[in-house]
Formats: sequence, C-alpha cells, structure tokens
Amino acid sequence: MTTAASIDNLQPLQDFYDWADADMPAVELLAGEDVPEPSRSLLGHDNDMTPTLENYYQGRIHLRVLEKVNDRQLYSRLVVLELDSPRGAVEFGAIRIHLNRFAESAQTKILEEHLPLGAILADEAIHHASSPTQFFKIEADDLMRAALGIAAPQWLFGRCNVIRETDGKLLAEIVEILPR
Repeated sequence: MTTAASIDNLQPLQDFYDWADADMPAVELLAGEDVPEPSRSLLGHDNDMTPTLENYYQGRIHLRVLEKVNDRQLYSRLVVLELDSPRGAVEFGAIRIHLNRFAESAQTKILEEHLPLGAILADEAIHHASSPTQFFKIEADDLMRAALGIAAPQWLFGRCNVIRETDGKLLAEIVEILPR
C-alpha cells in the first residue's frame, strides 16, 4: 500500500478524505513502465494534463469542482475534468494551488472555477515546468465512480505531479486519476 513518501505526494487527495473524516481508497505505487496503455501515454510525460487530454480526446475540457477549500494562500479543490462536447469525464483529481504566486488575472480565472489550471497557465503565458513525482493505481471508491460515471468497482491509474515556475517556486501539487 502507501508509504510515507507516497502519502506526501498524494496529500492533495488525502486532504479531502481527511476533511470528510473518510478513509482514502487503497493505493499501490507503480513504476511508470508498469502503468498499462493508454494510461501510460496519458500520464507518463512532463506536459500539463489539460492539453494532453484535449489532444487525446480531440475536444476542449472544462472543470467541474466537487469540493474546495480556500485560505487565500493555498486553494485546494477536488475536481472532474470534462469534455465540453461530447460530454464526459476524462479525469478525477485533487489540486493544491499556491494562489498567492499567481498574478491577479490568473487568480481570477482560477477562482472562476471553469478552466483547468493547465488551460490558465497557457492562456496567461506562465512559464512553468510540470514534473510527475509518482505513478499509482487506486481502487475507485463511490466518490470516484460517481464523479467519473463508472458503475463497477475497479482499479484506476494516476500520477502525482508538481508544477513549478521556471525559477523553481511551487505553483501547484496535483493528483490526477484517469477513468478506463
């Protein structure tokens, strides 16, 4: 199951389970090469997920916020990324955004809760680096299944990712989980 290092990487997701006083589903850490296709191609890169998923699905993506916590410095949200058309969930995730590190125009877009962070980074021309820190599989619980429209219990694949400015300042920590 999880280790201390993995718990740190999964913290954006763990936070929401802690706030709900619920147990996080079972997680198994994986090497990138152990993630099956097509999840491996969708997760195993240093790019932002928004353009990667938009390219794969050939459609624009918007954000559906399930839960959020904003202390004005750190903005956390539990989200589903959905295709605009045809409608459908393409990612379940949790993100901690260091809101105070963004210009006011980017903060406004983040707090509007329509565009995923990857789209905002592109729109605002924010120079950054995306760096996956861990790959895993997770047992889809009721929350994930409902959010992704999955009927039966199953294992899903995901990654932990950090986004930093080019000077190294941390912008966001993300847990990204894909439906099958």
